[in-house]
This record gives sequence, C-alpha cells and structure tokens, in this order.
Amino acid sequence: MHDLKNKTAIVTGAARGIGLEIARTLAEYGVSVVATDVDEEKLTKSVQDINTGQPSSSVVSRHLDVTCEESWQKLIGFVDQEIGDLNILVNNAGIMKSQPFMSMSIEDFRNAYTINVEGAAIGIRTAFEVMNRSAEKSNGYGSIVNISSIYGVVGGNLNAAYCASKGALTLLTKALAVEFGHGGAKLRVNSVHPGGVDTELGRGGMSAFVETGAAPNVEAVESMIEMSTPLGRMGRTDDIAGVVAFLGSDLSKFITGAEFVVDGGFTAA
Repeated sequence: MHDLKNKTAIVTGAARGIGLEIARTLAEYGVSVVATDVDEEKLTKSVQDINTGQPSSSVVSRHLDVTCEESWQKLIGFVDQEIGDLNILVNNAGIMKSQPFMSMSIEDFRNAYTINVEGAAIGIRTAFEVMNRSAEKSNGYGSIVNISSIYGVVGGNLNAAYCASKGALTLLTKALAVEFGHGGAKLRVNSVHPGGVDTELGRGGMSAFVETGAAPNVEAVESMIEMSTPLGRMGRTDDIAGVVAFLGSDLSKFITGAEFVVDGGFTAA
C-alpha cells in the first residue's frame, strides 16, 4: 500500500494487543505513527521495540487519557505543531470487564461507555479540523477507524456493558460517516469488528467464563471458539491490523460508514 507513505496516524491504546500491532503494521507501510496509551511505561517499551525491529520506522509515543478532552487537545496540538498533518485516526483504546449483568455495578457499566464510546467521540471532535485540513491539502480523504467488536453487532454472554458500548460505537461510526459526507468534510469513518483475538484483553474475557462456572478452564473456552469458527482458529492481532491499514489507504477511498467484521466467519456460522 504505497500510498500510506508520508501519512501520519494516531493509534490509541497502542501499548499492547491489537493497538500495538496496528501501530507496528502502519509503520511497516511507511506511516509516521503517534502511538498513545494511558500506560506510559508499557507504551514507551512497546514503541522502542517497534523502532528497534524496524530501523526505518517512525513511531513516537505520547501519553493519552482518551476520556479527557484536555489530554486530547494536548495530543492534537503536538501533532499539528510538530508534524503538521493528520491523515489517520484509529480509535482502538477500550476495556472489557466480563461479568453477569445483575452483579455488575452501574459504575462498571458507565465506565465501559465512557472509555469505549466517549473516548472515541472526544478524539474525533478534537482531531476533526486538523484531519480535514490535511485531507484538503492532499486532495484526498482522512480516515477514521473505530475498533468495535463482533459484540457491537451481536449479543455476547456476560458482556452486557461491553456489547452496549460497542454497539453505540458502531452506530456512532455510521452516523458520523453520513453527517461528514453530506456536510462536505473530507473524512471517511468506518468500524472494524474483531472476533475472538488472542490478546490480554481477550483472555481476560475468556477467564470470566471460568470464574462463573460456564467453562472448566480458559483452554476449553478457546477450543469452543475455534470449533465455532469456520476458519478454525482464534484471531491474531495482525488479522485486524491488516484491515486497518487497508482502511487507512486510498484503496478504500470510496468506503465510509461500513462495518468490517474480522472473525474468521464466527458470526456467519
């Protein structure tokens, strides 16, 4: 995807898991990546690993609390003043605390919404002007990619708060795609919906099934997912990162408001 060279991207939640792989993949394609996370120590180490493994890559780390408007303003100000352009925004930061609905606190429910939905909304609002200006300068489109989940499309056991928040993020994506398009903004907005991916977050969700007695161990949950997936395996972080790279590139220049389900056929079965 040669057209990704000379583009700049922000990736949230990039200290580990899917976000880290997205940052690494975009860097491989020549994107200047601003990797962000609330966990500065882990983020710094992760970015060092990327740059060491890819001497030609350009990845910098910046602290970001996605729920804080001031934190977003500082980040966008840095990009605007120090880099100049912003072409890709990947809203990946999110949490999943799997538990029965009737035993979860309202605080836990609200926290999922605050991070998973409001975090992306604040980011899009704050980045809008810089992204739109960059798109007009390049005579193209800026690309906003919201990382949702298959649980933003279908319901999931023990994940009411997560499903509600990811469902909201999915419809926010579509609404903004329509509004920005009709309003003349040079921004495309799409969502990516991972299925079961072998990450720290994903394994935390699988552990909830063990804790509630729904499965004897995490390995049994993993086997269940694999057997229910037509392609026969758990997802990998690079499966998701490749789709994000496509959406950031001009190969997807006529795609906006779309859902990209990346689950090996799990929700189709």
